[in-house]
Amino acid sequence: MLTDSDFLQEYITLPITEQALEYARNFAALQLESEQSKRVFKNTLTVFIVKKYFDILGIASNLVQCESWHPLFQMSGDFADLEIVGKGKLECRPIDNQDNCLRVPFDSQTGRIGYLAVQIDEEEKVLHLLGFTDSLDGEEIAVDKLDPIENFIPYILQASPIVRLDEWLNDKFDVSWQSTEKILYNVAPNSARYSDHRIVSRVKKLKWSKTSELPTILLLVMLSSEEEEVYKIRIQLHSHMTTPSKPLPQGSVKSDYRFISSTKQHLPANMQLSLLSEDNEVLQTVTTRTNPPDDWIQLNQIRCNAFEKFSIEIKLLGEVITQEFII
Repeated sequence: MLTDSDFLQEYITLPITEQALEYARNFAALQLESEQSKRVFKNTLTVFIVKKYFDILGIASNLVQCESWHPLFQMSGDFADLEIVGKGKLECRPIDNQDNCLRVPFDSQTGRIGYLAVQIDEEEKVLHLLGFTDSLDGEEIAVDKLDPIENFIPYILQASPIVRLDEWLNDKFDVSWQSTEKILYNVAPNSARYSDHRIVSRVKKLKWSKTSELPTILLLVMLSSEEEEVYKIRIQLHSHMTTPSKPLPQGSVKSDYRFISSTKQHLPANMQLSLLSEDNEVLQTVTTRTNPPDDWIQLNQIRCNAFEKFSIEIKLLGEVITQEFII
């Protein structure tokens, strides 16, 4: 039953269905230890019901590729992830009635677009969605510090998926990241090598808000791994309109990954491209010029270690586009 705490004044209540209970009991029965069985029961119940809530709202979600739905991961960890199609994974964390903190193990934070606090009321056979956060500093956050649940669905609808750059080295790309050769015609081939090290490059078309008349721009990201768990990254912005031209010959890529744009249209003046740390500290900023106008801009080369997070932010005339990455 709900407590009298002030932080529970506003929430969304969802029914616990027999189908959800059946899945939770079946997965829990596979566990070898009692505590793990209880944990898996709560995690399964939570993610399944949140998925059904998304189904009602018409938001596509998927459990098949989630750790929370995989028996081996259930036995070895504490996962409550739900994939939001085209967005990324949401961690749906169950909390007890008496808890005033949302707790998420570090192993359950990789590649998450957000964390949802869910209180289970088994007596009333309901779940309460209490609030959410898009990031964590450590493994827990007080429930009264969470963003209000009324902002949850708008956040999910506008969220951009966290890009797993390590997967690029295994040729795994989200469909929104397209082949460089198809978009920017005079760059080096996507699998170019320099000093025997592979460079992977991908381009994403970035659009502003639905009501904005600002032009579409291209985000170009280049990645190489030259040392164990040390990665070099180059980030550029190009204008959208391109004209075909012959690609540079194989092996012509320079070590600083400087590419020449074939665009006819210049980037808008006074557009800012910034690099942000995991704590949203601005590390670099570059701004497009008015005279002469820029066809493209780039950040200084970035060096990252494995599991490091960062984001880029693009600002123009009050509009903002943010893209998160993890390596």
